Amino acid sequence: MPFLPILWYDMVREAIFMNTDFIESERKENIFYGDIFKIGGYGCLFFGHGKTKAGRSAIDIEEDEIALDFACLTNKGKDLYGHFDIGVRHKDVEDSINKRIKIDYLIRMLSKEETISNFKGKPIITEVDLPTFIKVSEFNITFDTDFNNISEIPMPISNRKKIERFRLLVKDHNIKKCLLVPWMDSHLEKGKLLKSYINRDNK
Repeated sequence: MPFLPILWYDMVREAIFMNTDFIESERKENIFYGDIFKIGGYGCLFFGHGKTKAGRSAIDIEEDEIALDFACLTNKGKDLYGHFDIGVRHKDVEDSINKRIKIDYLIRMLSKEETISNFKGKPIITEVDLPTFIKVSEFNITFDTDFNNISEIPMPISNRKKIERFRLLVKDHNIKKCLLVPWMDSHLEKGKLLKSYINRDNK
């Protein structure tokens, strides 16, 4: 969705922000360029290359696809939650936070070049600490998902404030693991690899 033509964005922005029937989200600063899927009953936030195809390959039912491209993160106690939120909704539509799910895994899908460089091309899922995960996920964390700021096709932005916002939402909360998932020629095989990893991790 973030790479749709400029005209589409202009039309959407004008229709939304000139229409009093729409309400801006109270959590716009919590929206990141990621996907959310539920795999084996566990909530997973996906960043990186081929995130959507791999996520869809790892889920069992369509309802386990929670959010695409617009992943909104919130906290409840020491838990991290996620839901779909584009930053605005119609006044008659239920707030999507009511459909949020607990996030257990933070997942970064590696490119082919990253996989070859760091893991010699081996299909191995690797656990990393949170600072490493944030560093390799800056593109998704800082990508501008705000409709109100779009004047051209959005590009990655250098936004330390947004990185710190992500860190604050995630740090010291009950995340099981941060994972780096290697590039594979088959999204289906990559989905199977990830699903198998999560299943084994929770036995």
